Amino acid sequence: MARSSAMHLALVVVFAHVYSASGECTNDKWSMPSQTMEGSGTMVIQVSGKLGNTTVPPTHQSTLDNIFQSYDYETMNMAMRQSLNVTQGPIRFQMDVDTILNWKAGLMTTHKKSAFPNQKVQEHCTTIKLPSFLRFLPIGQIIKKMKDMEAALFKCVGHQDDLDNFAFKMEFPPKWVPKTMTGKMPRVNLATDVDVDAAGLVKSVKLVEVVTNMDIKVKVGGKTETMHSESQLLQDMTVSKSRAGGPSEEDLKVPAEWGDCSTVHMPELEDLLSEWERSDSPFFGHTRIIPHTLRAMMAESRSSTVVV
Repeated sequence: MARSSAMHLALVVVFAHVYSASGECTNDKWSMPSQTMEGSGTMVIQVSGKLGNTTVPPTHQSTLDNIFQSYDYETMNMAMRQSLNVTQGPIRFQMDVDTILNWKAGLMTTHKKSAFPNQKVQEHCTTIKLPSFLRFLPIGQIIKKMKDMEAALFKCVGHQDDLDNFAFKMEFPPKWVPKTMTGKMPRVNLATDVDVDAAGLVKSVKLVEVVTNMDIKVKVGGKTETMHSESQLLQDMTVSKSRAGGPSEEDLKVPAEWGDCSTVHMPELEDLLSEWERSDSPFFGHTRIIPHTLRAMMAESRSSTVVV
């Protein structure tokens, strides 16, 4: 009950300024264009769960985030650089997280660099090959589905300071996916508040995401165990610089300073989507809709092959 009340309060806080916004919207619908932006903000994550019959004490993490993000909905290419200052309980550390997703090449490269107190800086870079089934999903159909979802769910609720205020709430899996196809899929409640200019470029994002029915692999006593968990994530980001269009060819090149990124492996599709849906997903802000939509599209694709 306490957790439910806290979540309700968080939603009220996040959307309070939306309903006080005034004036008519420049655009009734948000076009959700491809965009390259730089900004900063905060992210708060709380994770609780059960390991067998044992309740795991919740963890609380707060992060100050400086971010560069460039995404292209039409090609599904993405480049992201994050510089993080993280506080988790009494521990404070710095971390850089960089991701390049080259959909056409079928490659995703992730670079991480972390500096913990009194420890040597740790750095590694990994490249994965996207599973064939995911790569060859009909991107055009996925984009159309995302646009349809946007048109139906994003509502302009006000206009203030030359910006339109859009908001939406959604559950994943969506209702149009048969329950027989979702199985043990994580359940996601996502609420987003976005300020955009006349061209549809994002100027600020507030997001609340609650994920339940999620299994996490953890190591206990040298053994890998499965923890049934629930996470709550709150993001608040302000964009300081932006332009229309996604990553350039240069943005999609892996920098030499990342070191050896030649290690290539092909994860299982379920493992990859689960990673993309996690709180530390490379899909940040309102682009978190992308992995959830991909999963929903997969479920719909599989259900369409069922012959009754």
